[in-house]
Amino acid sequence: MADLRVVSPVGCFGPRSWQDTLAQAHQVLNDLSLDPALSAMAHRLASLVPPEACHQAFWILLGVLVSESEGHSRVDLENPAWPEPLAKAMGPWDSMVKALDNPGLEVLVGASGRPLIREGRWLASQRLRTSEERVANAVKVRSGQKGQAATPSEQVLVAPVSLNPDQRRAVTRVLTSPLTLITGRPGTGKTSIVVALLRALQRQDHPMALDRIFLAAPTGKAAQRMGEAIRLGLDGIREPEALDTLLRKDGPAPKTLHRTLGYHPGVGGFRHNADNPLPADLVIVDEASMIGLELLEGLLEALAPDARLVLLGDADQLPSVDPGAAFRELVAALPDATVILRESYRMDPRNPKGRHILLQAEHVHDPARTAELWGEQGIRLGSLEEASGQGGVWLVEPQAPKSRWMATFLDRWIKERVWGGEGPAAWRARVLPPLRHGANGWAEADLARAQALLAHFDGFRLLCPVNEGPELDGVDQLNHHLHALALDATADSLEWQPRFLAGEPVTVLSNDSSRGLFNGDQGVILPVQRGDRHPHLEAVFPRGEGLVSFPLASIQDGLAHAYAMTVHKAQGSEFKALALVLPPAEHPSLTREVLYTALTRAKEEVLLIGSPESVNAASERRVARRSGLGERLLNVDVRDQPRAAP
Repeated sequence: MADLRVVSPVGCFGPRSWQDTLAQAHQVLNDLSLDPALSAMAHRLASLVPPEACHQAFWILLGVLVSESEGHSRVDLENPAWPEPLAKAMGPWDSMVKALDNPGLEVLVGASGRPLIREGRWLASQRLRTSEERVANAVKVRSGQKGQAATPSEQVLVAPVSLNPDQRRAVTRVLTSPLTLITGRPGTGKTSIVVALLRALQRQDHPMALDRIFLAAPTGKAAQRMGEAIRLGLDGIREPEALDTLLRKDGPAPKTLHRTLGYHPGVGGFRHNADNPLPADLVIVDEASMIGLELLEGLLEALAPDARLVLLGDADQLPSVDPGAAFRELVAALPDATVILRESYRMDPRNPKGRHILLQAEHVHDPARTAELWGEQGIRLGSLEEASGQGGVWLVEPQAPKSRWMATFLDRWIKERVWGGEGPAAWRARVLPPLRHGANGWAEADLARAQALLAHFDGFRLLCPVNEGPELDGVDQLNHHLHALALDATADSLEWQPRFLAGEPVTVLSNDSSRGLFNGDQGVILPVQRGDRHPHLEAVFPRGEGLVSFPLASIQDGLAHAYAMTVHKAQGSEFKALALVLPPAEHPSLTREVLYTALTRAKEEVLLIGSPESVNAASERRVARRSGLGERLLNVDVRDQPRAAP
């Protein structure tokens, strides 16, 4: 835990009282795996009130901050639903609610202009309440604007694939409307709509300039996948015209939203805003379910009044890590602006592996069908040996003791998946020869080898709902264990134990605009030889159709191993196969959205490691974000609505 030697501001807690309160708050935050700095933030604001109200103000503020960390944009005063460690430390909630009427808290809580805003039964930070209002107002203005008359040519609707009626309606709506929401499950052809739309825009009487079209996604991985899918679609046109060739060569390259908006880490804001709007006539954002409330606010503020906005995503997936469930609420509140894609091409009977996965996702998504998870067409039960390579969705229950069983599984996993069945010696032979980078860039053969290694790790992943958990149930423990196995396999060639080895997958932990790297970007550690210098380990990442790499020594503090990832981090990614490690059934992280999102990350094979009880618990527990955006979009009085995000 963090250092508790903090001096209390005069007038709030006495030194001993503050030490005890801070220690208790830090323990709560530690139990919830949250940043201990939240308690310091709560204390700074609590110091604004008279001493007799300071204690209650502190716990109310900490409660709001914890609620925001869990993804809510407001607290329901009648039913706050605090996590157990916080509720126990806080004490009787009724007395806290009564304290909100204390005149001494007027400097902290009010109807407006205060750090905390109270609206009837709801309490929210001024920051998020303002974001909700700004998003709702911007969306209402944009959706209320008149559209244009435009009809896409038939040739763009039938190649490279023939679009179904829903997809055609989506293309037409984007051409004619300032705001379009497109939601559909994986395999429903969202990228095909983007390809058709880009082609249609070049065939209008007044073609849209390619540099006025912006493509974006919340994470680097999602942006990379978006670009790859568009290139694949354009390459699939059998008889491309000159416009298609130009689009393939000079078309817009997808970027992260933060990079698109010009994120400034020093000030925590964006270069593009209302005073300096994006130079765009059309902005298309993929994986929109991952967009938090404040990021959506920044995007809407940066759009020119006459620019068109398209948000594509799956409203049934996990909402963003940041507060809010913006895309889900937009879809629910704006049916006229929404196109729902229902036809899944992965459900094709000719693709039995993908069809079985999407069928289980449907069973999870629809409460009326959860019993079918264990039916004839449901999840298959068996051993690791029976499930291996079969495809579809299998559940394997760990044997007791679980920690030993998991260690055996992970040993097998790294040999079969990471090392491709070759063993550590053959794997090292693939990753240790340095990539050569000269005056003309990457050597062609080395570029192809690095891209093949990146594609190798894109083929599989270990997923888990939580970062920390007992008995190798959490991402941190899984990555630590797999790194230890890799170290053991290379011990004969190492004089010391480095944090990262050649050939290990990594992910970026935070935005680094100076390098063009953003939270969630995924790469691999490889030796790189620049010119005639000695090779050194670098972190190598895909960038468009090429690579970028950075010396490991300069970047390693911002990296983590990516053998395993949280389900949240995996959003925007797609793997051929994955294993989902399930915590015990009572764990609150097990939700319908977590299970649905994990299932829909895989194209051919999903291995669930856990119990049937954990699967049932996940399918019965839904993520409910407490948010007021939906009511504001519908012009409903938010003060007394007992509503969570849909």
